[in-house]
Amino acid sequence: MSANVTFSPTADGIFDDWFELYNPNSTAIALGGYTLTDNFTNTLRWSIPTGTVIAPHGYLLVWSDDDTNQTVRPTR
Repeated sequence: MSANVTFSPTADGIFDDWFELYNPNSTAIALGGYTLTDNFTNTLRWSIPTGTVIAPHGYLLVWSDDDTNQTVRPTR
């Protein structure tokens, strides 16, 4: 959700942008070591932590902010 002004604020009370990754498969998907970026000249902007897994038919909600003290949390 870009330009988030209504969906649940993060731990710091700010309504940051966010997106979800969905695993449509019947097996888990490990994402550790993959990277996310909003800048094609800096493809290593943020690394997904080792051990991050999306369960079968599960979701991973990612807050799109610069606060690295908050973690990603897979949901089901």
